Amino acid sequence: MLRATITRWLRRYGAASWVSKSSFTYRHTALSLFCLAVVAIITFTYGLLNWLYFDEPRLAAIELAVSLISAVALVDLYRNHNAQRAAWVAVIATGGMVLLYFWYVRAEYSAIVWAALFAMINFVLLGTRRAAPMYGLFVTIVTVTVLLKRHEWPALADSASLANHFGALLAFGILAFYQERARETAHARIQRLAEKDPLTGIANRRHFVEAFDRSRHRLIAQEQAYAFLLLDIDHFKRINDTYGHAIGDEVIIAITRRIAAAVRAEDLVGRLGGEEFGVLLVNCRSDDAQARADGIRRAIGETPITVKDQTLTVTISIGVASDMASALDFNTLYVRADEYLYQAKAQGRNRVVADARPWPSLAEEHG
Repeated sequence: MLRATITRWLRRYGAASWVSKSSFTYRHTALSLFCLAVVAIITFTYGLLNWLYFDEPRLAAIELAVSLISAVALVDLYRNHNAQRAAWVAVIATGGMVLLYFWYVRAEYSAIVWAALFAMINFVLLGTRRAAPMYGLFVTIVTVTVLLKRHEWPALADSASLANHFGALLAFGILAFYQERARETAHARIQRLAEKDPLTGIANRRHFVEAFDRSRHRLIAQEQAYAFLLLDIDHFKRINDTYGHAIGDEVIIAITRRIAAAVRAEDLVGRLGGEEFGVLLVNCRSDDAQARADGIRRAIGETPITVKDQTLTVTISIGVASDMASALDFNTLYVRADEYLYQAKAQGRNRVVADARPWPSLAEEHG
């Protein structure tokens, strides 16, 4: 609801493009925008009321200053697309305003209620890892203030008032912490499910492409070569038709384990769909990529796979596309590797083809 409303507003005013460029997630961008706008409006309104009607110029100056800070942060968010900085500004401005207000009204009126607003903004915008120390600092400052002023401020004179203040601080903080923690846990669980192939547990196609793109940018910056391997199980349809899909699934799982065992920890393995796998070999030149691809082929084809009471000899074909730290993206390398994989299939399967140079099958090696 919030995301849709803000998106419509941004599109209406021609500013939707910067949301996705934030250093935080879309959620943090939207919430930073929302919280900054709310804080700016509330503090500006209270500032005018205290200045014009309640004759509280010092309090009005504090509120108008926070309103100005929030407005500047909104402009910065629009121009520089940095939602993380906007989140920190929103938290610090709100926390500072609450503490100054608490001091100014001597812990009376709605002073402690504003702590609820700070707790929510703090944990929602920064997340539990960053927000917990901030809230700890906030509670510490309030505690020191209360201990120093308990005999001077009427609102803190009796034990019941002290219990209400500290109870509210703890309740607001704990509630906001566990609410955000529950959301983070649920989001992390959903994220893991969205990134993993449900059968094999390795990266699915979407996550593999995203991780490939991140690694590619890093390798280009480091001027390192990399290679993409496209693997396909030979005659997999025949396995499914002969032994059933349950056996076929077990074969895929077994091959996944052998691929994972044959690559390095820094390499990336993903299931791109059906019986097709992708492997990103980092810091790997073309000649080495061919040799390592052939090592994967041997690891799968030389040892039969035993599934339940069936022993199957399963082979794979591999197309290899190498890149010397240029700007070739996943789709370009995938098309090239797919062409080489087609050649491997056409030349008899159970082989590696890279740059149109085939590596022999097991039968040819022992022939």
